[in-house]
Amino acid sequence: MKPFLTTSLLSSLTRAFDGVMRGLARQSVAGEQFRQVEDLRKLSDTQLAARGLKRNGIAQRVFVEHRLAF
Repeated sequence: MKPFLTTSLLSSLTRAFDGVMRGLARQSVAGEQFRQVEDLRKLSDTQLAARGLKRNGIAQRVFVEHRLAF
């Protein structure tokens, strides 16, 4: 009698679970980045300047420069 979880089936389940977890992680990071953008958009131009930002540079700071820090 064959075992219920064959190597092939177990491998397929592992890949599927890994894909789901990676997707959830990407969604979590993206959600945090959008929250950061919204928080920065609420600041005045003077407050943004104190952080070294201009309003048109918010997205680049959050989505591009944040990645370079890792």
